[in-house]
Amino acid sequence: GDRLVYRKTGNEATATVNSQQNYSLFYKHKFSRAGHELKINTNFFILERKEKSESRTTFIFPDESSSLNTIQDTTDIKMRNANLLVDYTLPINNKLKLFLGAHEYFRHIDNTYRGDLTAYSMTYNELRSAAYLQLEYSPTEKLVLSAGLRAENNRNRLYETLRNNYWHWLPSFSLLYSPKADHQLRLSYRERLNYPNYRYLDPFVRYRTDSLTRSEGNPYLKPEHIRAIELEYSYTSDAILLQ
Repeated sequence: GDRLVYRKTGNEATATVNSQQNYSLFYKHKFSRAGHELKINTNFFILERKEKSESRTTFIFPDESSSLNTIQDTTDIKMRNANLLVDYTLPINNKLKLFLGAHEYFRHIDNTYRGDLTAYSMTYNELRSAAYLQLEYSPTEKLVLSAGLRAENNRNRLYETLRNNYWHWLPSFSLLYSPKADHQLRLSYRERLNYPNYRYLDPFVRYRTDSLTRSEGNPYLKPEHIRAIELEYSYTSDAILLQ
């Protein structure tokens, strides 16, 4: 008929240059009062990634003529992550423990894309602030009950104009029963967030192989909110661990 047909005939990509640096510092302090403990975990991560690729597509027109379309694209990404996590364990008595914590995470991304059909650059900043409280109660030596709540705020900015600011409230509950020292049965309910990879924050139209094949990102993409119910049994011995 009168429809345009195209066929991808080849794709070549140079080796991706991926440079990563990771720096971590962990500190733990046990106080004179039994059971009191402070943990501080810091992390700084640097990523630089360069990708180049070339695709060739044959276009077949209604008059049976054809043309070869070659497209080259280059992606340069620079990312900086800083992370700080503080945890404190506070025993109230022999049966009751309180866990407190705070979490700060910052991410900065510079993303530049250059292709034959389009080009763009993106600057993205994100700050996550969270605090949590968890209470653990042991009525007997075999039974441990716990309940907690985590409040997490996410603020991000694309350029200087597109801004998001939202809260998430994440409860958790668990029951741990140990009939014997080497047997454990745990039932838990937990809510958590799964944040998108930097690749899925791309807000622009991107032509990957030709003018008819494209993909789009979404700068407003929020994290995945996961609600999980888990039942776990474990058996531990000197020789094996079964879960």
